[in-house]
Amino acid sequence: MPNLAGQNAAFLTRELASFQVGARKSDTMGPLAQSLTTEQILELAAFFSIQPCKADSTRVPAAQLTAGEKLAKSCAACHGDRGRGATNGSLPRLAGQNTGYLNAEIRRFKAGDRNSPIMNAIARDLADADIEAVSSYYASQSCGIASR
Repeated sequence: MPNLAGQNAAFLTRELASFQVGARKSDTMGPLAQSLTTEQILELAAFFSIQPCKADSTRVPAAQLTAGEKLAKSCAACHGDRGRGATNGSLPRLAGQNTGYLNAEIRRFKAGDRNSPIMNAIARDLADADIEAVSSYYASQSCGIASR
């Protein structure tokens, strides 16, 4: 499951709307989102966006974090410094996200199960070890205010 605390409200709004209309598929989120009004989606997005977010405290080997940090440099234009969010609030923050969720979603982009031309192309070139490294790196990052 994703960590929604501190996530960008614009991103959450867009994703809930995507689940609502079936553009993004999920047996759990689809029916839930379909039951929401536009106002409720906006309220949920606002609520989660102001919740405190904490980095994952799971110990990860230093070499894996270093490898993840190197890979993450190419992600900064969209996801901000250390994954804390870029000025475009419609893209997700990755800092403090659950490692397992990031692993699963990057693999879904790689397999083409999620559609984003940029993410599909990036994920396609990542080895499993790269996916685990970048996921661990982002999970370990503080969710503090983005450097802009």
